[in-house]
Formats: sequence, structure tokens, C-alpha cells
Amino acid sequence: MKRLTAALSLCVLLLAACDKYPEGPELSPWPPSFRVVNTWKWAYALENGKNITADLQTTTIEFTEDQICRICKGDSCSEGTWNFVNKKEKLQLIFDNEARAYDIQMLRKVEIWLQYTDPDSSFSVQWELKPVE
Repeated sequence: MKRLTAALSLCVLLLAACDKYPEGPELSPWPPSFRVVNTWKWAYALENGKNITADLQTTTIEFTEDQICRICKGDSCSEGTWNFVNKKEKLQLIFDNEARAYDIQMLRKVEIWLQYTDPDSSFSVQWELKPVE
């Protein structure tokens, strides 16, 4: 009976941690905030359809447990905050009182894909982030 209870509890925990992002994962034992907290580098970046990955090679983005977000290029860093919005389907970044909610396409501990399109202009970005090694 104890094994059955433990197995059912595990199933409930796994289903509670389930997030469906377009590119995955469909099921994860880790909550979204655990998967985001890290220091990341850009593996791929598009801005308005132009590949800007090379421009971001020395840039990192850090998400901390206390929801601080730092974007650093060399010794220069900008600090803002981050949080989830829209049932954790979007990752909102706030810098200088300007908020942008990025659609989460993939959210894994080793990879994040984000997409943003400004509804009032033609500005758009696509990011693929990998942990800094």
C-alpha cells in the first residue's frame, strides 16, 4: 500500500510540473523556475529576421532565484527583473520599467527558446539560449 501511495504521489508531482511548450518538453520533473535559473549565452539570435548571433558572442544573460535578470557584455551589465506571465507560457523581462513578455517555445534545463514580436511595430526577436560552460 505504501508503494502504491508513493507511486501515485510521484505521478501527481510529475503532472503538476508538466508544461506544454511548442518545442517541449511535454513533461518535466523540474518546475519552470528551476529550469530558467542559470547563466545563459546566445546559441542563436534573430532580430527582425537578421542573424545577430555573432554580435552576442560575448554577452550573457543570467536569471537568479530572486528573479533578478542581468545581461552582461564584458564588464558592462544591465540589471532588471524576470517573472512568468500567462500561466507560465511567457517569460517577462523588465528593464528600465519596460516589460517584454517573450513566448516560451522550449524550456529545458539545458536549452531555452524565446520569441517576441512587438504588437505595435514590426520588431521581433528569436533567441536560443544555452548554459554558459
